[in-house]
Amino acid sequence: MNWLDFVLLAILVVTAVVGVFKGFVKQVLGLAAVVAGLILAVVYYEQTGAALMAFVKNRLVSNFLGFLLIFVLVLVAGGILGHLLTKAMIGPLALANRLLGAAFGFLKAVLICGIIVFALVSFEVLTPAVETSVLAPACLGVTRAVINMVPRDLRDQFNESYKRIRERGGEHGQKI
Repeated sequence: MNWLDFVLLAILVVTAVVGVFKGFVKQVLGLAAVVAGLILAVVYYEQTGAALMAFVKNRLVSNFLGFLLIFVLVLVAGGILGHLLTKAMIGPLALANRLLGAAFGFLKAVLICGIIVFALVSFEVLTPAVETSVLAPACLGVTRAVINMVPRDLRDQFNESYKRIRERGGEHGQKI
């Protein structure tokens, strides 16, 4: 294992532990609040910005503040709801919430690690560390599953770099 493996492992462990403490309900509601907040802010920022024109005379600034206000309010509401639901859980339900929180945190960490390795491969940064990494191949496996979501030029750049790194392998003969 090299230093990159230790960084990826730390991300996996820390995010899973945070998942235990936050619990599944808080994490899922937090993610849902981010998505809902973004959608609501995109849809209603102009109306909110117009209402803020009484306080802020610049239309761009009032629209920005309207967007930000909606987004933050939805995040806060999601956080409060998650906190209340988590506090209401007792006994086996609370334990299940914590265990599922760890699993959700771990899955989130796998995605984060995949994105990090994707960026390292795409931009050919720290290639020797990626080549000799034990965990990078697994992270790239996750990344390959979602690669079609990125713009074509970045996807092509990733595929070219991935192929070169895979052919070279690492100093230990590790093939990605």
